[in-house]
Amino acid sequence: MNHKRLLILCCHGVYHKGEFYTERPKEREVYKAHIWTAFTALKDGRYDTLIISGGCSKPQVEKSEARGYLDWADELGLARTGLVILEEFSRSSAENLLFSMCRFYQYFGYFPEKVGSCTLFWKEKWHKEVIAPALRLPNTLEVVTVEKEKEKLVKSGVLPPEPDEVVNNNKRDPLEIQRIGEFEQCRNPWKKGHPYANIGKEFKDLFEQLADIGRQVQETKNREEGQEKIRVLVERGTVSLKYPWVQ
Repeated sequence: MNHKRLLILCCHGVYHKGEFYTERPKEREVYKAHIWTAFTALKDGRYDTLIISGGCSKPQVEKSEARGYLDWADELGLARTGLVILEEFSRSSAENLLFSMCRFYQYFGYFPEKVGSCTLFWKEKWHKEVIAPALRLPNTLEVVTVEKEKEKLVKSGVLPPEPDEVVNNNKRDPLEIQRIGEFEQCRNPWKKGHPYANIGKEFKDLFEQLADIGRQVQETKNREEGQEKIRVLVERGTVSLKYPWVQ
């Protein structure tokens, strides 16, 4: 079978032996519903490959979010009717998509023709209108969400962000480059380094470019040269990135 349709399940915490370590514990049932929804989309044939994406983000247990979600799916009795792959290094929404594209190529040796993501409803516009265009993903990104998710969150005592506000807050830094240092400190307690730069030269060049932008941003912050200069650095750097899947 030639796998071409990729769905990315974006994780939001580490599940381990019945415990769920997350920044937003009230949303546990919604995250469980994400798992059901993603596995159903795989079972129904809308996608032929599911990548579960999330790194070792919690100090309580040395385990990736991706591995925890797969364990959770097994406990829920969800059948693996398609191919399920783990991406165990991402620390952010942008990395969920970026690293999953790398992981797909690492596994198959080619890129998907269709990409979708399964995430929180308020991230849908952020994924479709900000991150996906910046990454220049193939075709239009489909975002798979849980039915009536907003109502479920509110019922659980959660006030979700407004989708348009999320877009506006992230559109100038679509790959969250300015927050890499924060993510490394807060969401990578086990200091795991991803392997994707080792896939090939194009991947090495991409991650070197990203690291260089990050260094320039940090140096500009250290010199206190102002947010406007940082914004220009990020915007120019993001536009200049060359992705292996773009010919």
